[in-house]
Amino acid sequence: AYESRWQYEHLAGSLPQHTQPRWTGQDLKDKTILVVGEQGHGDNIQFVRFMLNLHAAGARILFQTTEGLIPLLGNTNIISWTGRYTDAPPDFDYWTPIMSIPGVLGITLENLPQNINYLVANAELAHNWSELLGPKKKLRVGFCWSGRRDSWINQHKSMPFETMLDLIKQNPKYEWINLQIDCTEEETKILESIGVKCCSNLLRNFNDTAALMSNLDVVLAVDTAIAHLAGALGTVMKLQGVSYKLKESDVTEIGFIAEQVAEVLPEVVTYKDGEVDSLSYSRLTALLVEAVKEQQRQINELRTLLNNR
Repeated sequence: AYESRWQYEHLAGSLPQHTQPRWTGQDLKDKTILVVGEQGHGDNIQFVRFMLNLHAAGARILFQTTEGLIPLLGNTNIISWTGRYTDAPPDFDYWTPIMSIPGVLGITLENLPQNINYLVANAELAHNWSELLGPKKKLRVGFCWSGRRDSWINQHKSMPFETMLDLIKQNPKYEWINLQIDCTEEETKILESIGVKCCSNLLRNFNDTAALMSNLDVVLAVDTAIAHLAGALGTVMKLQGVSYKLKESDVTEIGFIAEQVAEVLPEVVTYKDGEVDSLSYSRLTALLVEAVKEQQRQINELRTLLNNR
């Protein structure tokens, strides 16, 4: 089973030790559980989705993870405390490695939660990136071609920079955004010379990266944290409410920019002479209601799964 990972290679001898019992399926109602992150950033991003299961079971969740993920995960209301691996957590009843959760829950391909965008970009940071990028004139494509270059496993999942460069040169109709955070000065110069926007110096942590990615249409990535983050955010995160006042009223209203909605949900906008003309809020409301109902259905399935264990 996957628990044998603690006996091999870089994980050997690294299984955390706590005096509290390890969670193996005990009732979590009104209990506090410490979830311990493991391995890379992407592993934590990918498996944090299962904290919804723990939350649905009535648990108060504490999470130890990598420092770069803490600002991003502070945007969720299901994690009560987030800290570094070296930080002492508040008192807890049980603990578990994050990648052991689906095994305890009995998750399979058949009951794996589908279509849940379980991480949210910070709205203020996303707006700042929108201002920095300026008006969009082309399809925006973010990309990265390598994981952490100091990681021993990167040789198995990275691609040559030259291959990425050729792909960009062959597709000038897109607006390319570099997401490679450890891009070298030489690589940056080459990319900028062919019109690529390079913002790695502004990406302090995954909260910044998520906010930038919420302004993109497509993300191309090798098997690394960027790919997992793109999947966790989902396209609906591109919809950002804006406040405005009508000329005939001083009342502040909240709405959406039709052109932005058209990029995500073109079926709810109308067009005139080939241009976006207006937004149908009745259609948008119906779609959002159905999305909420679908999410609730999935939550109910998770609760049933937990209650049947």
